[in-house]
Parts: sequence; C-alpha cells; structure tokens
Amino acid sequence: MEKIIEKNILNSEKGVTLVEILAGLALLSMILLLVNSVHLFSQKQTISQTKDVQQQSDVRLAANILTKDIRRAESVKVDSSTKFEIKKATSATPDKYLYDGKDLLKNSVPLITGIPNFSIMKNSERSISLTIGTLPKTTITIRK
Repeated sequence: MEKIIEKNILNSEKGVTLVEILAGLALLSMILLLVNSVHLFSQKQTISQTKDVQQQSDVRLAANILTKDIRRAESVKVDSSTKFEIKKATSATPDKYLYDGKDLLKNSVPLITGIPNFSIMKNSERSISLTIGTLPKTTITIRK
C-alpha cells in the first residue's frame, strides 16, 4: 500500500513545468514591451507638443512687446528687415533691435529666443508691417 501512495505522489501533475513558465514569461515580456512602446511614443509626443507650444508662446510674446513699443514710439527707424530702432519720448537714446536668425535682441540683450523668422518693413511715416514666426503679417500704426 505504501508503494501505491508513493507512485501517486510521484505521478501527480500538481505544479508548473518549465515549458509553462517559459511560455508565461514570453507572453509577459511581449505585453511589457507593448506597454513600454506606447509609453515612449506618448512621451515623445508630449515633448514635441510642449516645444511647439513654447515656440508659439514666444512668437506671441514678441509680437505683443513689439506692438506696444512701436505704438508708444515717437519714431521708428527701420535699417533692414531684421534691424530697427525705436525712439521713445521718455528716453534720450533709441532702443536698438536686431534679429540674428533665432533670437530677437534689444540693445544687444536677448529679448525673445527661438523665433523661426522675423521681418519688419516701414510702410509710411506712421505705419510698420511686422511678420513674426507663423503669425500673419501685422500692420502697426504709431500713435501721435
């Protein structure tokens, strides 16, 4: 009788075989790889969208600052499409602006960085056209 009990214990199929463990690990690995790839894709998208939003914000800020400065100006002297001066009534010296390909400098100090394109043109004595980044062309009138 003891031999029958020993055989039943040895022949019992309770437990997990090595093949089952390997199959389970393979499935778990595939699931984790899929989840990880989705996570990395969403992280790259977030970084890309954050960069785009920051650039758009910088362009809008530059447009707002320049619009206010030009409207309050006593005179605006445009030397080229990337270099101009704004003379304010409250200041003896004009503020010198320069676009160097990426950054808008005010008196040689970076005012706004990361601007993809910039153009300024004087239409008349009291009218300036301004194009910054992806914003549409804006015409600004100097107040009297």
